[in-house]
Amino acid sequence: MSEQTLSDLGTNMIRTQLITVPGASLPLPFGGKTREVQIDLDPAALQARGLSGQDVALALATQNLILPAGTQKIGKFEYTMQLNNSPTDISGLADLPIKAVNGAIIYLRDVAQVRDGYPPQTNIVHVDGGRSVLLIVEKSGATSTLAIIQGIKAKMAQLKAILPAALVVAPIGDQSCS
Repeated sequence: MSEQTLSDLGTNMIRTQLITVPGASLPLPFGGKTREVQIDLDPAALQARGLSGQDVALALATQNLILPAGTQKIGKFEYTMQLNNSPTDISGLADLPIKAVNGAIIYLRDVAQVRDGYPPQTNIVHVDGGRSVLLIVEKSGATSTLAIIQGIKAKMAQLKAILPAALVVAPIGDQSCS
């Protein structure tokens, strides 16, 4: 499993479930690569078209929107309205128009490269010689340490049923006994 996938699972799936255990505090995970959509502007292409980075930022801010959804009642039926104006995949961002100049549309792909990437990695975690992602569970508040541990173990048992089979999830330390 890639480091990016491990980081995504740790941050967006496992951590969000474990944080619901009363008294548990979970900082962001260590290790792994954090997914980031990156847009690399080409200064020469921007200048040739009379555009600035601000033009690109404005186009992204106004066209890449996720708006609150609503419903529409037609007759006896009520339909959920999809109001997501954000592209469904990363390559769709490149197709966003930035500006019309003399009747020609300038798209993001004309002045930038859009890619699925990650920022520079600032820490690495190894467990048994392999790259890993580490989630730390800390106690906060007056909740019993034993209750927190019991809650975490129960949530992990539920999570293992929906996590990818190739993912190995295991405790590597427990300081609650010391």
